[in-house]
Amino acid sequence: MGKKRAAIKKVEEADVEVSRSISDWKDTAPVEALGWLGKITDQPPLYAFIGGVALAALIRRDGKLLRTSGRMLLAHWLGIRAKNAAKHAVDRTRPHLLIEEGRYETGKGRRQDKAFNSFPSGHTVGAMAVARAIMRDYPEQGAGGYAFTAAAAVARIAKCDHFVSDTAAGAAIGYV
Repeated sequence: MGKKRAAIKKVEEADVEVSRSISDWKDTAPVEALGWLGKITDQPPLYAFIGGVALAALIRRDGKLLRTSGRMLLAHWLGIRAKNAAKHAVDRTRPHLLIEEGRYETGKGRRQDKAFNSFPSGHTVGAMAVARAIMRDYPEQGAGGYAFTAAAAVARIAKCDHFVSDTAAGAAIGYV
């Protein structure tokens, strides 16, 4: 086994261990409450948020905010394109299949089934891309943007929707 494959295997083993260790909490009230972050960082809510920011900018006649909404839209759209390319290249079962059925599979992308497209986390891509776009014009919002993205990633992990490395890869894609 090559060094690259050995490193990937170590990451996968750590991901599996984390998911197994937290799975007992995935249906608890605190994790359910945190889960709303996963819902609002999905594509339709983020696009709605971006549209709301653009509308507010138009109403206020705020050119800086309107430019920011355009950056948010472009960053999110590009991030989702990159996420889709990665999901087509890699098959990886989601943690809930590991927990509920004992199944963990990974390999070259061949399946379109959501259960096999865990890598990378699109919610984290979107959250990070939008946060970074906001920070371009409003750098003082950086800490809040990163905190929101981290909380959304933790929510996806805690709900057993994604592995830790799925969200890390999503954050990296969104950052770029």
